[in-house]
Amino acid sequence: PDRLGAESAALRSRDDFASLIQWLHVRRGVDAPLQGGDFRSVLADGERNLFAFARTLGGSEVVLVMNYGPTKQKVMLAVGRAGQKIGVLSPILDPKRQLFFGKPAAKSLDRISPRRMGASSQVVNADGLARLWVDPMSIRVVLVYDE
Repeated sequence: PDRLGAESAALRSRDDFASLIQWLHVRRGVDAPLQGGDFRSVLADGERNLFAFARTLGGSEVVLVMNYGPTKQKVMLAVGRAGQKIGVLSPILDPKRQLFFGKPAAKSLDRISPRRMGASSQVVNADGLARLWVDPMSIRVVLVYDE
């Protein structure tokens, strides 16, 4: 019974990951930096199972933070400038809503329904850092736009 439960959870994780990749692909059409901005690595911490990269175009930046480990992680990121407001998206997708007979149901953001989509904003602190909590096996998308 334990083995079956673990296999089922692993399968759900793979399906969630595939749906997440699909969501990010569609998101690419919304955020200009994801279409062709400059790439830079922001964080690579194998011990904590964290990786983050940024794409920048003009005055806009999108940072993708991935936690591929089993525990929730606190991440401090140097993004934007002190006092600047940033947005944070926390997508977790339901793969059953994404597929129709095993194929992607849609290619637009209106048709992709997240199981849960957290969205928040915060102000970059005086040190130029933003604090994020990233759930296990999930991502945060940080949006930094010039005002």
